[in-house]
Amino acid sequence: MTDLTDSEQRLVAAVGSGEVLDLSGPGDRSVRARVVRDLLRGVLTADPDPRGVRLKGAVVEGELDLTDLRTALPLVLLACTSDEPLVLVRAHLPHCDLTGSRFRAVGAASLRCDHDLVLRDTRCERGVDLTDARISGSLVLEGAHLGNPEGPALAADGVTVGGDVVLRDGFRADATSTLGAVRLLGAAVTGQLDLRGAHLANPEGPALAADGIAVKGDVFLNEGFRAEAASADGAVRLLSARISGSLSLGGARLDNPEGPALLADGVAVDGDVLLNEGFRAEATCADGAVRLHGAAVAGQFFVEGATLRNRHEDRLCLDLASAAVGGDLALPLDALGTPDEPGRVVLDGLRYPAIPWGATLSEWLTLLRERTTTYAAQPYQQLAVVHRAAGHERDARRVLVAQQRDLRRRGDLGGPLRRALHATGGVLIGYGYRPWRALAFLLAVLGLATALVLSADANHLTAHPRAVGGDPCTLVENVGLGADIAIPLLGTGGKQRCELTTATTAGQWHLGAAYVLQVLGWAFATLFVAGYTGLVRKT
Repeated sequence: MTDLTDSEQRLVAAVGSGEVLDLSGPGDRSVRARVVRDLLRGVLTADPDPRGVRLKGAVVEGELDLTDLRTALPLVLLACTSDEPLVLVRAHLPHCDLTGSRFRAVGAASLRCDHDLVLRDTRCERGVDLTDARISGSLVLEGAHLGNPEGPALAADGVTVGGDVVLRDGFRADATSTLGAVRLLGAAVTGQLDLRGAHLANPEGPALAADGIAVKGDVFLNEGFRAEAASADGAVRLLSARISGSLSLGGARLDNPEGPALLADGVAVDGDVLLNEGFRAEATCADGAVRLHGAAVAGQFFVEGATLRNRHEDRLCLDLASAAVGGDLALPLDALGTPDEPGRVVLDGLRYPAIPWGATLSEWLTLLRERTTTYAAQPYQQLAVVHRAAGHERDARRVLVAQQRDLRRRGDLGGPLRRALHATGGVLIGYGYRPWRALAFLLAVLGLATALVLSADANHLTAHPRAVGGDPCTLVENVGLGADIAIPLLGTGGKQRCELTTATTAGQWHLGAAYVLQVLGWAFATLFVAGYTGLVRKT
């Protein structure tokens, strides 16, 4: 190429010497895109410096199309501008740095980059496409502003990154697409996924779509992270994501007037999940503001200092159905909804190893009784298990009694007879968890039986059996007769020494009352034994 301008000749010389050509001052700043391409191909200089093409403050004329280009030279364009796209489709570069540059778009599907791909403070009005790209180093877009009125601002499905993915410190993605503002479906990140302070907005779809992403480090969606969406598919989507570190959303704000704020069903996190430090999720949908259905969290799950709100009539704020937490669980009630509109939860199938933090046992029972969408036995059973494991047997029984009361109130017990029997069991033996009640009733029957016999004796209606002589009974014998009537199992022999006479109508009435008390005695004794041995609870 012999028609090089002065600026282009200087660039050729800079590539040979390894210097950065700075055209940001006054004078001609234009460099044709084909000159940059030919330099990367090694056409314009026989012995390029390994530091590559390094250009600052230039205006790149024309489309810089590096499709299928394989080069050993890094490409560094600092604070450069172009009205055309930068095309890196299937290109193979050792390193690429576009810090502070502005392109109409960056198309880099299936790009191979041996080190870092840096788009720090880059501006692209038609988005960045990194679908199926392979980046051995880090992907850095901190401070970048990406937009796209007809698709994702950042499309990176299937991208593989050997280092960190950094979209923080003022990173902004504005898109109008049902596919999402930032797409990372099936991405594989060896380091961290860092969106601290990022702002993602999409009026027609998700703000962040990262279904199936695999991150070996931590995921940071905190410190002012904001996602604004309008989609039934969620504002932030992490369905079936695999995170080897922790997932932090402390201080984040997620808004979605048409669907969930956080949709993370099936997510697996080896560290902690933190929805704290002012985390706020606002949604309008029947599926819940924050969904972690079937999630597996090996560490802690904290919802502290947070607000989860759902404007839908069901007010479902948090869905943890079939989720598993390996560490501590903190779930204060004041995080669920507002005082005027208390939120509801789904906890059926949730498993955790220790007594939850952030709420008293009474508050947890209120949560299960009044703030769950339907009756389910498992949440009560799980709460009782952790209290029993901690040695709080009384609290465990309290939980299980509360479960039975909720079952009677909201569960399916069958017909009126079964409901009546269930209620009776609750009154008499606390559904099998308070058998001492039956013992108390049995003692009351004993007192009534003794009083009955003493009343009969006062009216000359007790006597020794004829075989003994028919003489009046002593006080001790009367008490023994009352004990035998109330508690036949005691076998004091009172009936052999003293009996009720039935020669008169009054005597017959006393005998009838004794039969009734005897039936009650048998019943309460049986209930006590059944409750004490756990037979009632098993049935």
